[in-house]
Amino acid sequence: MEKSEKLDQLLELMSDSELRKYVLEYAEGNADFEAFLLSHIRTDYVENETKDVDYKSEIEWIFSQTTDIGDRWHSYETADWCEIFECMDRVFHDADILLEQGNAEVPLVIAVQFFVSLDETCREHPEYDEEYNADDAIEKAEHLILECIGHPSVSEEACQEAFSVVKRLAVHNSIESYRLSMDSLLMEMSVKTASDEEALKLLDEMIAQKGVNHRYVTWKVELLRKLGRSEEAEKTLRQHLYMPEIRMPEVERAIEEKRFEDALSLAEGGCKVAKEHSVWGFFEWKWLEKELEVYRLQGNRQGEIDTLRRLFICHLGSMEYYHELKQLVPQDQWHEFLTEMLNDTPFTPTFVSGNVKADIYVEEDDKEALLNLLTSLSFDRLDALCQYAHYLKDEHSDELIGMYMTDLREYAARKMGRDHYQRIANAMREMQKLVGGSESAHILAEEFRHKYSNRRAMKEELKDF
Repeated sequence: MEKSEKLDQLLELMSDSELRKYVLEYAEGNADFEAFLLSHIRTDYVENETKDVDYKSEIEWIFSQTTDIGDRWHSYETADWCEIFECMDRVFHDADILLEQGNAEVPLVIAVQFFVSLDETCREHPEYDEEYNADDAIEKAEHLILECIGHPSVSEEACQEAFSVVKRLAVHNSIESYRLSMDSLLMEMSVKTASDEEALKLLDEMIAQKGVNHRYVTWKVELLRKLGRSEEAEKTLRQHLYMPEIRMPEVERAIEEKRFEDALSLAEGGCKVAKEHSVWGFFEWKWLEKELEVYRLQGNRQGEIDTLRRLFICHLGSMEYYHELKQLVPQDQWHEFLTEMLNDTPFTPTFVSGNVKADIYVEEDDKEALLNLLTSLSFDRLDALCQYAHYLKDEHSDELIGMYMTDLREYAARKMGRDHYQRIANAMREMQKLVGGSESAHILAEEFRHKYSNRRAMKEELKDF
C-alpha cells in the first residue's frame, strides 16, 4: 500500500504524453503486457455498450462552458464557443478512432449529441457569435452520422433514435445558419436507411411542415426519377420554375443536351422572373449570360449582339461588353448603335471611381460629347473634372476652368477641415494642367486666403499656389 501511494504521487509528475510514450515503449518489449492492455482497452472502450453514456455526459459538460462578458454595469454570461469547439475536436478524435476499430454506434451517439447540445446551448445563449464559427464541427458531425448510420455495428434501435433526433432538430433547431444543413442531413440519412418511397414520404411531410423550397424540390425530382415516375418529376419541375435555383439547372441541362431553343426559352423566362423578384439574387444578367452562351454555340451573331447590348444596359454600362460589341457591330452601323445604347442605359451619377460613359467618349475620341457630359453634371463634378478635363484641354480649357472655379468656390463655402482643403488643393493642381490654369489657380488661392483668413489649415494646403 505504501508503495502504491508513492507510485500514485510520482505518476502525477508525468504528463499524459510522457506516460503514453512510456506505456507504448514498454508494450513493445513485453508481449503479455501488450495483450493485456489491448484486451482491457477493447473491453472497456471499443466494445463497451455503456460508453455512449459517458460521451453524452462529457459533451453536455463541454457545452456548459461559459464566460462572463461586459462591464461592472452590464455583465452577462455567454457560451464560451472557442473552448467548446476546441474540446469537441478531442471528442471527435476519439470518435474517429472508435470508428476505425469497428465501433460505429458510439461515434453516432457522439455526433447526434453534438447537435442536441449545440441546439440547446444556442437556445439558452441566442447571442451566438459568428466569430466562433461552428461550420467545421457541424461538418464533422454530419460526416460521422452518415458514415455510421448504415454501419453493421449500429443497432436498429440506435439508427431510429438518431433519425428521430435529427428530424426534430431539422424542424425546430435554433441556429439559422445550419437549418438547411440539417434538412439535407435528414434526407441523406433517410436515403441510406429507408426505401425511396419512404424517403419521398418523409420529404412530403417536411414540405407540409415547413413549406416548399428549392432544395426540397430538387430532392423530390431526384427521388421521383429514381422511382421511375418521370412524368411526375417533370411536372414537379415545371410547377417550380419560378424558383431560379430550379430553373437555372434546367437551362444548363438544355444547353448540355443541345436543346438550344428550350434553353433560350427558359433563360428568357428567368429574365422575366428576375425583373419581378430581383431581391432573390438571380438578377437579369445571370440569365442573359446563359442566352449569350447559347447564341455563341449556335454561331448566331445577331443574337450575340442583341444579348450583349442588354447585358451592357443591365450592368449600367460595362467596358467589357462595349469592347465586345465594337468587334461585332459593323463599322458603318457602330455610331448609331452606340448612341442608342448609351441613351437607353441609366448610368450611375457618381464619378468617384470613374464613369463608363465618359471612358467610352474618351475611347471614341468624342470630345464634344465628353464636354457636354461634364457640363451637365450636378453631382461629383469635381471628381469628373479631375479625371477627364485633361482630355479636352487643347480645345476647351476656358469652359473647363470656369467649371473648376465655380465648383471649387461652392465646395469651399460648404466644407471645412484639412481633408477637404487637401481635396481643394488637389483639384487646383489638376486645373493647373489646363491652358491658363496656373494663373486661375493663383487667383482662386488669393481669393480663398482673403475670404477665409481664419482657416489656418486651408492656408497651409494652398501655400504652393
